[in-house]
Amino acid sequence: MSNTIPDTIEVTIYFHLSKYSNGKVDAMCTDMSKYGYILLGTETVVLSVPKTDPVEAEMNMLEACAEEVRDEYFRKITPIEQRIRELTAIEHKPESDSE
Repeated sequence: MSNTIPDTIEVTIYFHLSKYSNGKVDAMCTDMSKYGYILLGTETVVLSVPKTDPVEAEMNMLEACAEEVRDEYFRKITPIEQRIRELTAIEHKPESDSE
């Protein structure tokens, strides 16, 4: 990843109407006309890029991803461990051999 982050970026905004928008204009960063949206036009704008430390931003993103993975792990492992505890609690009494 480059350490050179620009101060501004140029973005094309696509203005659409859709049958689901009840006459409200939607602004999107991509042309959605091939998906049934009616393209009204475009406008190119220059936006300021927020000043932030990219390393800190990546670390925050990775920490959030790790938390999501931990949550998924515990969501899946908890019922398995619960069932193991239930089965362990059942007193196993093998049938005694007839003499």
